[in-house]
Amino acid sequence: MTAARLIAAAPGGPMERLRFRVLREFCVLPGSRAARKMTDRQCLRIAAMLAAERLGGTALPEEAEEENAAFDEAMFLKLGGGHG
Repeated sequence: MTAARLIAAAPGGPMERLRFRVLREFCVLPGSRAARKMTDRQCLRIAAMLAAERLGGTALPEEAEEENAAFDEAMFLKLGGGHG
């Protein structure tokens, strides 16, 4: 059987393949308890964060941008942030 036929015969659709890629990234076996507990939403969120990281962190979700807007750098430095 050729590689193309093996891929075509593989079970699952795009979501299943994405789940496999996410699990592989963290060295988690697909049949493990952690993998079975992961929802599609969690899988998509992790995949999006991995993609953003690979793009250099330039593609942040709107929620993260809003949270960063409330960051007070002066207070962070005053409290000793950035050292350690």
